[in-house]
Amino acid sequence: MIYQWAKKKDTPYVQDTVFQKNFVADFAATFNGKYKNLTISDIDFSDAFKLVDKEKDARLLVTKEEKKSIAQKRKELREKYGIQENECVALCVGQIQPRKGIYDFLKAAELSPEIRFVWVGGRPFGRLTADYANLTKACDHAPKNVLFTGIVDFKDMPAYYAMADIYFLPSYQENFAFATIEAAAVKLPLVLRDNVEYPGTLFTHYLKGKTAEEFAKLIQELAKDKTHFQKWQTESDTLAEKYELKSYMKTLISFYEEVAGEKK
Repeated sequence: MIYQWAKKKDTPYVQDTVFQKNFVADFAATFNGKYKNLTISDIDFSDAFKLVDKEKDARLLVTKEEKKSIAQKRKELREKYGIQENECVALCVGQIQPRKGIYDFLKAAELSPEIRFVWVGGRPFGRLTADYANLTKACDHAPKNVLFTGIVDFKDMPAYYAMADIYFLPSYQENFAFATIEAAAVKLPLVLRDNVEYPGTLFTHYLKGKTAEEFAKLIQELAKDKTHFQKWQTESDTLAEKYELKSYMKTLISFYEEVAGEKK
């Protein structure tokens, strides 16, 4: 809990008295009433602050080293597909099939002619793909702002994420979409279908819609409003942090400690 508070040290939350009281109450509760009348000033955050600052400096160093490489990948891939640097790109990664929401993808593109829609993936099952005839017709007559890249080698995927601005997956059902977490890891705002299984793994860090019209509106707002776009970049970054190995190990240790405590 100390570490999680320290991570917020440069945000307005730590100055919010209500937020402070709630944190102190939750923190004190972990000691089973040992500390009463505890206040935020009684807690020593210095070591946690140092750790957070060190992690932040490390991320900045990595960002500086990789920034030119990412920019170059973005430039090269956009040139390959004839996409201008000032064009907003909504990316989808997955097999082309009805379950993935391909028809809503195409309709959202039709409603958003100023945005480039890119689908990375193919139809590995060929004619065995569900609704093959209608799917083929729809893809063959896709709006002009839609690009199908076909199947891409996994090692080349970082370049495609770098090329994009928004991640748009209108799939009707997903167990755990790794591509969504990959997109979040590079801070692409997430636009997804309002599926019942998502809150358990993606929490509140994505924009959700149910129809092509809703998806188009969400994507257009991200493309037009820089502040709104940056907010959802931050949400994606927060989601990605939850799936870092360090975060996972903390959750796992906490779970084992809870189980061990119940057995005492």
